[in-house]
Amino acid sequence: MGGVELSPMTLSQNMATRNILKGITSWPIGADGMVVVPYRCEGAVNLTRLEPALRSWEKDSCVRFREMAASEKLHDTYLLIRASTTQCRSTLGVHPKATLLKITDSCGVWLCLAFVMRTMMFT
Repeated sequence: MGGVELSPMTLSQNMATRNILKGITSWPIGADGMVVVPYRCEGAVNLTRLEPALRSWEKDSCVRFREMAASEKLHDTYLLIRASTTQCRSTLGVHPKATLLKITDSCGVWLCLAFVMRTMMFT
C-alpha cells in the first residue's frame, strides 16, 4: 500500500512526544505487541456489515476484536457498538469505560470500517 508503517508502540510514543491529541489515549498494547479490543453490541446491530469491517481491520493490523460474552464483567476499556436509527458516529480514541460506536442499518461495510478506524485513532 506504500507509506510509512508504524508499530502501535512507535505510534503511541510519537503521539506522546508531539502532544498529538492531548488527553485522548490509544488502546492498550499487550506484551505480545497485539492490541485486543473487547467489544459488546447493544441493540439490533447489523452484524452483516459490522463483522466484515472488523475482520478487514484485523487482516492488515496488529488489532484483534473480541466479542464479550453477555455474562462477562465489563472491562476498564471496551468498545460499545450501539445500533442507531439516526446516524453513524464514533468517539476518537479510548475513553474510560465504554468507547462508543453507533451504526445504523444504512452504514455500509466501508463506512463501518471508517468509524472503527476513528475509535482506533485513525481519521
